Amino acid sequence: MKRIMEARHADFRNRYAGLGCFREIDFHFAEFILNRSDSHDSHSASREMLYQAALLLSHVTGLQNAALDLKSAAGQPIESFSGIEQPSFKALSISLADYARWLNVLRDEYGRLVGRPGEKKPLILDDNGLLYLYRYWDYEQRVADAVIKRCDSLSEPLSGQELLDSLFPEAGDGIDWQKVAAVSAFRSRFCVISGGPGTGKTTTVARLVAMLLNAMPGLVIDMVAPTGKAADRLTKSVQAAKTRLHLPDELKKLMPEKATTIHRYLGYLPSVNTFRKNANNRTASGLLIVDEASMVSLPLFACLLEAIPDDCRVILLGDKDQLASVETGCVFGSLATAEVTNRFSNAFASDYKELSEQMGLPVTDSPTILTDRVIKLEHSYRFGRGSGIGHLSFLVNEAETEEDASDIMTFLKERKLSISVRKKLRKAGRPEPSVDLFQDIEWKELPEPGHLKSTLKKIIKDNFAHYRDEVSRFEAGNARVEDVLSALDSFRILCAVNQGIFGVENLNVVCEDELFGLKKGLFYSGRPVMVLTNDYTQRLFNGDVGVILKNADGTIRAYFQGENGSVRSFSTVCLPAHETAFAMTVHKSQGSEFDRVLMILPEQDLRILTKEIIYTGITRARQSVAVWGSQAIIKAAVCRSSSRVSGLKALLSRQSASESASQ
Repeated sequence: MKRIMEARHADFRNRYAGLGCFREIDFHFAEFILNRSDSHDSHSASREMLYQAALLLSHVTGLQNAALDLKSAAGQPIESFSGIEQPSFKALSISLADYARWLNVLRDEYGRLVGRPGEKKPLILDDNGLLYLYRYWDYEQRVADAVIKRCDSLSEPLSGQELLDSLFPEAGDGIDWQKVAAVSAFRSRFCVISGGPGTGKTTTVARLVAMLLNAMPGLVIDMVAPTGKAADRLTKSVQAAKTRLHLPDELKKLMPEKATTIHRYLGYLPSVNTFRKNANNRTASGLLIVDEASMVSLPLFACLLEAIPDDCRVILLGDKDQLASVETGCVFGSLATAEVTNRFSNAFASDYKELSEQMGLPVTDSPTILTDRVIKLEHSYRFGRGSGIGHLSFLVNEAETEEDASDIMTFLKERKLSISVRKKLRKAGRPEPSVDLFQDIEWKELPEPGHLKSTLKKIIKDNFAHYRDEVSRFEAGNARVEDVLSALDSFRILCAVNQGIFGVENLNVVCEDELFGLKKGLFYSGRPVMVLTNDYTQRLFNGDVGVILKNADGTIRAYFQGENGSVRSFSTVCLPAHETAFAMTVHKSQGSEFDRVLMILPEQDLRILTKEIIYTGITRARQSVAVWGSQAIIKAAVCRSSSRVSGLKALLSRQSASESASQ
């Protein structure tokens, strides 16, 4: 029997290995599942359906999806399944199973392995055709339970009308979404505040905190972010907003000033790979503010929400239009959906109207559990009417048709707003541009591969000149590490891919050759490095960026930004896996901002090239952005949306439906 099983495994492996897109771990997992099947005598077609399901599930979870959508995969050639992200695999015309048959086989013949929601089995298949690894199904349930619990619990009615009016004075004829967000977060124990760069998310929260502390002076407030850099930015933003507020000194003293990383807040224990704070040992927080929430993975969200008291308020800050987290899940995106964002119940709209003389809020006839609790800030204080970056990011977000893509490309090439684009801006209520030519955006066709180095030579020298000067000053003892890190953030090259002529690896080599030439080595002074894995012992995490520097005494150390403005240094031999970071992927740039950005797209059209990639890359720039890529690829990318498979939205919708039925 064992030999027969191994022969069948080999047949399956040989067949699917020919596609060239699956990893070794995908095959091992599929074989692991088959080995634990108690249906050894099943027809080979049924066994192949189980093998297909396990193989694809491993593959899509490796692409950070929480589940495999059997319904979308069923019945089509495997090479056309959107979960396959490898662009160069060989088409062998292998068809996936029929949906109804696939479900019946998994549930009836392999029920020992494939359970229904609520059962504890290796695989979970829900009523919507989503197939999960048990742990990811469990994570989603835990997140949904924590959200529902807080949405069921309303806090005290809004008080302190005078303070609200002083913190949010009437501003024009439009809706003051910052004020709406503050009222929403005050009334509920759960609130999501989304908005692009410079829309005032942290300013809104600082004002809200003042309102809450005025009503509840003893409220314990904690602020967290997924990375040390994001925590430091949150700290500085809240401190700056606090100084601008006209509040009594007694109230200002109560306001929090320091943010920390989620891992430090939870007390990560690397020896056992778990957290000190959990469902059985909770924190003392009365209000938890989570910044850059779009970067937080599904497993970390589950651990975070379970570790806080049931009556703790939660405010999530982030940008729903950014890419999802580097790791598994898309919690923030599942919460801040278009159906619930800036949509309100009649009760909320009526109450808000009494608090404000502004125009009425948009009301929904089909409220859900998240209605009144998801606010998107619309006005950008960083990218105003004269900002090409602001208009470009708006157009990318709104793009759906070929005409939209053509408008974007025309805007990039001419740096002027066409008549059709102006109509779109007016329709969206965006302010009329105050300039004729936008100097902060630029587009170029990709150079020929053989001309890449010569084309980039002057750009690299000019944009990294200040950084190289600060490195030299540090080596002479005349600059601080903070000065070097700040200079590094003045410019960055962003790519969509790691490999290839226009990928991160090659562009980092080009930058190193141009800036440091023969001086470079494995650890040369001035080498920026990005951590590629989580090292909980040293508290260095995937995506953290630091710099290798030679001290005045000749020693070489690696320096990283710590929390609350501190700098941490490490021996280079102790660094976890890392890579050079003059260039980085757009995905890894999330949570960072640079004065100037050069975004270089690959020469091939890949499925990973989406509007989220383009939007995220553009909005990393504070002052200017240049986009290099073919017109055809840019136009295809802005009309293609990325999405991760998740059942969280359905879980919350199901709760909403059950509530409506019971009323």
